[in-house]
Amino acid sequence: MIKKLEMMGFLLEDASNEAKKISDFRNALESGDEKRLWNMERPNRQRIKDDLKMMRRLSIEVEKEAEKLWFEKEFAGILADHWFWVHLFQDNKNGQPCDVIAAKDGHAYLFDCKNCETDCFQLSRAEENQINAMILFSMMGNAVGMFAIRFPDEQVHLLPYTKLQELQEAGFKRINATVCRTQGIPLEQWLDWSDRDAGDNRK
Repeated sequence: MIKKLEMMGFLLEDASNEAKKISDFRNALESGDEKRLWNMERPNRQRIKDDLKMMRRLSIEVEKEAEKLWFEKEFAGILADHWFWVHLFQDNKNGQPCDVIAAKDGHAYLFDCKNCETDCFQLSRAEENQINAMILFSMMGNAVGMFAIRFPDEQVHLLPYTKLQELQEAGFKRINATVCRTQGIPLEQWLDWSDRDAGDNRK
């Protein structure tokens, strides 16, 4: 996201420079200064349009990434409020195996957060490296890794990667909140279970 913001800054500066050239060129025309016109670099209006078009695209991508990051932090905070030790992985240009790892009462959990802008979750958003990390994590004797999926209604459902694979094998390309709820578990319910398992020793 930082690199995209830096690119937006570069594009804005480039567009501003072209706009200044247009202003200078117009002033030279109005003054009739032919020598100045001859020596001036011609402005490029199309370049400004291209810069602004790219900035709009990058701004949408940055907004989506910021929303995802906000959800990851919120999710980690919810787990911490329920007495989990929580670590939030930083974004890596090469990708990371998951977003959040949490532990409580000798059990470790792996989560990847997916924020949905529509009522459907595209199963293709579950990346191969994330699935592989969850497979290895469970092979080491840990809990099955899960995808924390938030829909526009702010409801969060936990979908085990094994269920996601079953849905893909069954030919599903996308699922809605109802399917996610039946194949997974609402976050609130999962947290209630974890609190009951912990007993009263933290109160």
